[in-house]
Amino acid sequence: MAFRVEGDEFIFLGPDVRAEIGGMSWDDYVLGADVLVQRNGADAYFQVELAAVGSSVYCQLLPTCLNLAYYSHRKQGTEVLCSIPVNIESGRWYEFLMKAQGGRITAFLDGVEVVAADSPNGTAGMPGFIIKFIRNAEPRIRNVRIKFLSPTPKQLEELKLDALTNWRNYEKSRKTAQPEASR
Repeated sequence: MAFRVEGDEFIFLGPDVRAEIGGMSWDDYVLGADVLVQRNGADAYFQVELAAVGSSVYCQLLPTCLNLAYYSHRKQGTEVLCSIPVNIESGRWYEFLMKAQGGRITAFLDGVEVVAADSPNGTAGMPGFIIKFIRNAEPRIRNVRIKFLSPTPKQLEELKLDALTNWRNYEKSRKTAQPEASR
């Protein structure tokens, strides 16, 4: 099993865990969670990410830095926009937030803006969490939350639906749009 639940905490054991929420129209929001990592060795490693745009824009919290990154179609992989050194202490809770607004992503740690950058992929799209590359560490999250900055009727409609339904609706809309694009 990739994770377990204890009280109000999700405890990640590996391998990678991904969870998407909301819908593809989502933009102008703050996504956050409280994060704690228990290190179980000197070579402990982890990557806790808040993601946007269907998991192609990332705020990556690593043991010694916080990255803003995006999925580069040209590179066929992750491209780091900027990296800021941070020291994530073992056994300490941190408030980790990502604001996605009008193509700009901003990362906050314990209420302080750490870094911001414009995303080549924009910021509109289904947000989520990714926990990966766990080695000799036990990442935990709790108090997962999202706050719309200026909700639209479509966003509020998608909020009422589960993520799988939103994903299926998105896939259906893509299939419907493809025949029209080829005319």
